Amino acid sequence: CQHKKDQSMRKRGIAQQPEEGGADCKGALEETRPCGGPADTDCHVGDWHEWTSCSAVCGKGRHTRMRYVNAEAHHGGKTCNLDLLETAECEITNCEASSDCELTQWSEWTQCDEMYVQTYRRREVIKEPEGKGKLCNASLKETLGCTPLEASNCELSDWRSWSACTASCNGGQRFR
Repeated sequence: CQHKKDQSMRKRGIAQQPEEGGADCKGALEETRPCGGPADTDCHVGDWHEWTSCSAVCGKGRHTRMRYVNAEAHHGGKTCNLDLLETAECEITNCEASSDCELTQWSEWTQCDEMYVQTYRRREVIKEPEGKGKLCNASLKETLGCTPLEASNCELSDWRSWSACTASCNGGQRFR
């Protein structure tokens, strides 16, 4: 290869023809491949996400965090031999101080039209519970069916008056 746009070729021959009912050779006798081609790409992972809240409301528990593969390895690049999920111990020590889960107000209902047969609204968790506070056991999304739109039939208006004739003789036209 002298240029990365060139191709390299290799050949092989049949060393032994089949005899006495032996199997035919399998595989190509020639191969080509690009000299340059795409570069190796190593696997790449993203940053760690935030730790989840502790599984315990008081005392020892566990929490986790995760990250994602942003780019897989290609063309012989290094693979990701990394953890994508971490779990660790956590401890809530101030068990007397508690606060309940807090939620945002409901959003407005989404629009109904001929394309959407359901409407929904959402809310989010503002604050996770602490200590012995009440858990977030509330719905974060509500969905309702849309009321079908009433059918309306086509209606024509009354005729307008006829226009004046376009010619005074020999076949003019009137329209309305």
